Amino acid sequence: NPWDRLASAYLSKIARPTVKDRQAREVQERIREVFGLKRKSRVSFGHFIRWVVQQNSSSMNAHWRLHSDRCDTLHTPYEFIGRYETIQEDILHILGLLGWSPSLIPATHWSTLDRKGKEETRLNESAKLLKLYDSPQLVELVARKYRNDIVPFGYTFPGRRPDT
Repeated sequence: NPWDRLASAYLSKIARPTVKDRQAREVQERIREVFGLKRKSRVSFGHFIRWVVQQNSSSMNAHWRLHSDRCDTLHTPYEFIGRYETIQEDILHILGLLGWSPSLIPATHWSTLDRKGKEETRLNESAKLLKLYDSPQLVELVARKYRNDIVPFGYTFPGRRPDT
């Protein structure tokens, strides 16, 4: 989900990067230059989104590059595309296609959450997204830029109708 991916990229690369992450510091400096921010000033989520959507996908960092461009999903006839949101089910599906036993995957790598736990986790993640995307304009900027990732997979932003 592009909204999730950009929030995750912002939190790990901009808001809370590791001290040794040179790439994160370089990205922060580029954003500050584009928006005329002072050297050590905080880069907001809004600045980050506005900076990302100005970029050509082919030159984007892999953390926010459009999957439709990276994987050429519009022109490559993939037989199966897995999704992070359904990774457990997708892995079982692939194992079935290969005729392999699910026991090949160690149980410790699987989510132990039951359906209720998964729903609570999803609601918490949605609440975090709503805090970061504090304006409809940010949601719309992402929707326009990542349309070729959003439409084929039916992604939506919490509270937003599909295909809008």
